[in-house]
Amino acid sequence: GHDRNYGQDRNYGHDRNYGHSYKHGGDSDEPLDVDKCIKAFSDLGFSTLNFAEYDKYFRDDTFAVNPVLGKYTGVDNIEEYVKFASPFSPYVDSFKLLDDQVVAAGFDNDARTCTFLRFMVTEYTTNGTTVGQKGVVTASGSVKVVYSFKENYIKEIYLGFTKDFEKWIWSSPEGFFSDNTRNFVCSVMKTSCPATWKANGLTSLFECTEKMRVFLPAMTAPLHADGYDSACRALHAS
Repeated sequence: GHDRNYGQDRNYGHDRNYGHSYKHGGDSDEPLDVDKCIKAFSDLGFSTLNFAEYDKYFRDDTFAVNPVLGKYTGVDNIEEYVKFASPFSPYVDSFKLLDDQVVAAGFDNDARTCTFLRFMVTEYTTNGTTVGQKGVVTASGSVKVVYSFKENYIKEIYLGFTKDFEKWIWSSPEGFFSDNTRNFVCSVMKTSCPATWKANGLTSLFECTEKMRVFLPAMTAPLHADGYDSACRALHAS
């Protein structure tokens, strides 16, 4: 995947001069303020696509929540979700940030946590063999990060895109509700998950894709892609 255009990824502070003479070195009883939060979080060096450092950024109790995709807890599950919506995804040919802003939104002195908000506009070029059709899609989204100042790791992540984008990507024939995606999911199941393939009594890719046609798209009320639907299969096949 290193021939792909990864665009630019927000490093949550290391491209800014937030006073790197500050070293986090453990918490104290001193009251928190925004400057302390920015300096400590910047020192953590969090970068969304730096998967090699996820064990440093997150712990087993860290969770990420998306209103459509549900809740992902722990390093491995969070990495699976992030890769799905990143340049490492089999559904994405290229990825470019058109606008990206990160702000320190506040802190909780009792809980010893800091909150950061990220607002971004992303341009995706979709893969024409794994989604309905190749094309350029612009998505606006936001991320809320809750950082533990006391223990120096990310505790919670809340993220989402606009409903129009999520409806398009999850339940339109140009997106994941397509024969291309069904074929991809079935190919992954056959080659990488033979036990699941066998448990479903499948004998051919054609049979698998035909069975997937009865699945609902994601955006049926309530707006979830974490159940018995085609979008859930697309996520886990990535």
